Amino acid sequence: MAKENSESGGERKRGKGRPSGAESAVGRNRILELAADFLKTHPVSELSTVNIAKVAGVDPALVRYYFGSKNGLLAELISKSTGERTALSLRYLSDAGTADQKLKQRVRSVLQANVDSPYYHEVMVARIFNADDEAARAILNDLAQRGRYLAEKFMADGERSGELRAVDPAFFHMLVVGACSFFVTGRPLQEAMRGRKVNDRTLDAFAEFFVDVVLNGLKPRP
Repeated sequence: MAKENSESGGERKRGKGRPSGAESAVGRNRILELAADFLKTHPVSELSTVNIAKVAGVDPALVRYYFGSKNGLLAELISKSTGERTALSLRYLSDAGTADQKLKQRVRSVLQANVDSPYYHEVMVARIFNADDEAARAILNDLAQRGRYLAEKFMADGERSGELRAVDPAFFHMLVVGACSFFVTGRPLQEAMRGRKVNDRTLDAFAEFFVDVVLNGLKPRP
């Protein structure tokens, strides 16, 4: 906190309490949007309440008023993004269709979410997985419950339709998330192996490949 205060230099000090006037036009959600955009082109280490305040054109104290600190801002950013991802995955899993179709839609949506928010995995590791505070533990537990619920729903629907057998839902969730996360964060490796840039068609192809391998395996087919 002290470091961020010193970074603000001679900027006007904002009074305590709720924002008013011009500052009220830049609310919590807008600051979260700006922070997400900032992290698309900057590493997590460069994010601070001071830098986000400069981007938003407000006093750093306003950012601290809403989020308390950089860690608070990152925590809310993760919570918001995770909620959006879960809602989209649940929508796909709730749609009518075969297990193949549902899994393909979910994998494709997770891939796209990682492309749209390339900072997500880095923030997750830096702020949630490697932290030991109450806020981080609460978010981690929420992530665990969401992930397990999505996996269990997919499995239960597939078992009822006779398309799937029961497997460990935690392992399955980690398989989906891990494959989709590294496919995007490891894009340079993928592009070096394939000799061309990753694009939407590559994401579509990987989603189809993932579903085929997971549901049908690698054994030769008759």
